[in-house]
Amino acid sequence: MVRIGLDVNLAAIAGGANLREIVFKLIDRAEYNGCTADLVAAASASYPDNPGFKRFAAWYAAAERGQPVAVDSGATT
Repeated sequence: MVRIGLDVNLAAIAGGANLREIVFKLIDRAEYNGCTADLVAAASASYPDNPGFKRFAAWYAAAERGQPVAVDSGATT
């Protein structure tokens, strides 16, 4: 997803001992470089059927536009 969506080698920018560490470094790097929206767009394109990510992408887009956003855990009771 990172190689195709962002044209970046994931191992070169966000190596780590486990997935959590790699994802943290990837997001940190995207924020530092001002390309978080590009990362979210690439992930959305890679996982279009993931309902949890769809909720996150919608939340992120609203936040980027300065619109009030509610936190929705997506949990059902």
